[in-house]
Amino acid sequence: MTKDGEVGGNAEPEGKPGPPQFVGGKPRSRVVPLDWPLSYRGKTYDRITVRRMTTGEVGEFIAAASSEDMKNARLPMFDCPPEIIDALDPDDAERVNEVIRDFLPRLLRQAGEPRRGGGESTLPSSHTS
Repeated sequence: MTKDGEVGGNAEPEGKPGPPQFVGGKPRSRVVPLDWPLSYRGKTYDRITVRRMTTGEVGEFIAAASSEDMKNARLPMFDCPPEIIDALDPDDAERVNEVIRDFLPRLLRQAGEPRRGGGESTLPSSHTS
């Protein structure tokens, strides 16, 4: 117990506490090296980091994908501008998509699978394929 009567040992510094941080567990990001690097606005992109979304980001994505402007819904999983994702070489895009599939929450993976009976996927395009 602390002197304030709270249980725990990781005391926050005085002031506004930072956001919660993941500790341990499975990896939450992966770097995908590009065979065909791109240059955009003075920066060269030779790799893309793909990361798992948080619950809040999933909710924001679903809300955006459910709105009338769903074509502009973007998965918030990348460390680069959306223009880079759209311009990827198809082979690089496929490798990025493989990592995206690994990092999607179950809810979105299931939504992206074809429905029984031959229906189309309900998951909007991530603009990466």
